[in-house]
Amino acid sequence: MGPSLAAAGIAGNGAPKSVAAGDGSEAAYQRIRTAQFQAVTVAEPLNLHGWQMVDEMNRAFAGQPWSGYNSPLHVVTASNIQQDGGARNRFDPDDGYRDAYRAIWGVGKM
Repeated sequence: MGPSLAAAGIAGNGAPKSVAAGDGSEAAYQRIRTAQFQAVTVAEPLNLHGWQMVDEMNRAFAGQPWSGYNSPLHVVTASNIQQDGGARNRFDPDDGYRDAYRAIWGVGKM
């Protein structure tokens, strides 16, 4: 949408604005950061998903029930874009989930 609107002479910091759910791509972060036709993205915590997947597989192999954990929803806006991995253009919660999984698994820092 952005290139077409820009070609039509419409400024990136005005209407219309894009809101992308489940995106959280580097491009989405950059569009929000530079006010170029996007105000919000709902980012997925892909690194956390990987750790959770390993944990759920370990549980399944051990005959244990699933953890019941659902990853958090994170709405990225210009006011919070630097939080939770945003400086690296991705949503990666700063809540210590890696250490929590290591504790569950009984392993130290890798």
